[in-house]
Amino acid sequence: MAKKKKSFREFLNGLELEDDVVDTIMAEFGAQTTANLERITELEGQISGSADLQTQLTALQTQYDNDTKALKLANTKNSAVFRKFASLGKAADLLMAKVDLDKITVDDDGKITGGLDDQYESLTNEYKDILGNGSGSGDGGLPNGTTPPAGKNPEEMTMEEYIAYRNKL
Repeated sequence: MAKKKKSFREFLNGLELEDDVVDTIMAEFGAQTTANLERITELEGQISGSADLQTQLTALQTQYDNDTKALKLANTKNSAVFRKFASLGKAADLLMAKVDLDKITVDDDGKITGGLDDQYESLTNEYKDILGNGSGSGDGGLPNGTTPPAGKNPEEMTMEEYIAYRNKL
């Protein structure tokens, strides 16, 4: 047979305390219990808020990662287009604006795998009348009578090398 557990009041009465002392202790005990329950409720709300913040943080991190990946991809494509069309001189801006970046494919290593050469050929053929004799002949659109630096084709130069070379002319 299990013993019946005494209440706190019975425990205090068992200590042979006066009734008004027991009442004072019980009132304080009740007030402390109520305050503790309110604090527990408040902390539970904060924990719930923290979980919501963690969810928001995870969502924002995912969005940031996706946006960063998209920007890197767009930068890779734009840089490739710029390098490809830079040799066309003043007409480069016109033709670069007509390139459909969505048709350019990039592998996981960030290398262009397709779509750019086809568009370059198509655009240079379509606009060969404004490109003049220099374009498409392999000379990189250099002014007449000039040649690229020994051992370097303008398409193989970095943008900085090409700009420096063009500025020297």
